[in-house]
Amino acid sequence: MKKKDGGDFLRSEFNSVEGDQEVVSKYKGLAKPKGLKVIEAAQTVMREDLPSEFRKVLAFEAVEDVKRHELFQSGAFTIEAGENLSENDDDGILIHEALAKENNLKVNDEISLEMFETNSEKAHAPYTFKIKGIFSGKKQEQYTGLTSDFSENTVFMNYKTSQRALGLDGDRVVNELEMFTKEPGKLKETLEQSSVLSAEFYFDEKNDPFKDVIESYGSMNDMIKFMAYSILVGGILVLSLVLTFFIRERIYEIAILLSIGVSKFKIIMQFLAELLIISIPALVLSYIFSYFAVGRIIEKQFIGNELPVEMTHHLSTFVMSYGLLIVIIVISIVIASLMILVKTPKELLSKIS
Repeated sequence: MKKKDGGDFLRSEFNSVEGDQEVVSKYKGLAKPKGLKVIEAAQTVMREDLPSEFRKVLAFEAVEDVKRHELFQSGAFTIEAGENLSENDDDGILIHEALAKENNLKVNDEISLEMFETNSEKAHAPYTFKIKGIFSGKKQEQYTGLTSDFSENTVFMNYKTSQRALGLDGDRVVNELEMFTKEPGKLKETLEQSSVLSAEFYFDEKNDPFKDVIESYGSMNDMIKFMAYSILVGGILVLSLVLTFFIRERIYEIAILLSIGVSKFKIIMQFLAELLIISIPALVLSYIFSYFAVGRIIEKQFIGNELPVEMTHHLSTFVMSYGLLIVIIVISIVIASLMILVKTPKELLSKIS
């Protein structure tokens, strides 16, 4: 949600909007660093009309929860030193590693910025920030002829901190609102009915930034299901064939057990127990391999993108996999035993002779 002229507006103008949406206040603008060098590079856009105040500026983005900012969630930016901002990090700031290197800055150093309000050429008094984290990466850049266009000249801070730096602490001023909802169409209808979405504002409906990722994972999930079913069927067929030869080698033993009154069920349970005992060493080895090899690779990949990883689920997933193996073993034993255990001991012994 933005104003068509790109200006500021009060967060309270949207307090009347009801629904299940989550509203996030944002403020984006420019800041003039005091005593710092900005990163300068070749621009595709050259401007001669820039006021001197905007010759060497940084872009700042202020949001209520920086950790959830799309640039960090998507992995475009990654924290390299220090940590991301928490909601209670007053006066904290994140800067790019290139800017830090250019000015010999490190975590816990302080920098001073003069902040500009939207569409204003007058900067506020210098405000001191403490570097909480240093990030790397590149965002999609749009060149307007300002040094703030570059990813390296972008800084992040908490929304409340930006309000203090702009002298707007008690007004809750924003120039952008993000509304997260499961029903975007219903939200837009609610805004129109509440007369909030006036001629001054426009509602830019965005897709979930992770929609393509989620869809790809959905396709991958379908593929994994197909592979799991294929493994299940293939495992049953192969193991049934192996067990058939295994049981045929023990026809004499089976005939003797049947002749002395041992039930067919007990014989099948004996075969099952033997196979489960054999599977235990393989179970231990596969668990160790999957945890320290596959598990570590997956964990590293997700943590690098700052996505939550619960490796404690590894054990429960492994137990489910072993349960599937037991199902395969049971079905295979039943299939392999049918052709033999339907016969009488006499018929079995006659096969031996």
